Amino acid sequence: MTVPNSDNADGFAFDVLMEGSNGKVAQEKITKTKKWVQINVPPGQYKVSIGATVGGKRVNTAAAILVKPQEVTRPEIPLPI
Repeated sequence: MTVPNSDNADGFAFDVLMEGSNGKVAQEKITKTKKWVQINVPPGQYKVSIGATVGGKRVNTAAAILVKPQEVTRPEIPLPI
């Protein structure tokens, strides 16, 4: 997943939470990059929530991601700034 404007976040950092029908799949703080990778995710629908602090204020967004069998999913989710 790419967060194209994450370099505008304070500390060039963002948080990722990935949830599926069985609950939390992954949760991670990412710094100094615009990309996040999660491997071995079973096919299905997932909610990916992205959060960051920009100019001292918290911003958040979320998107539904569809993971298909035998494919690499490459979503791009910008921060709402």
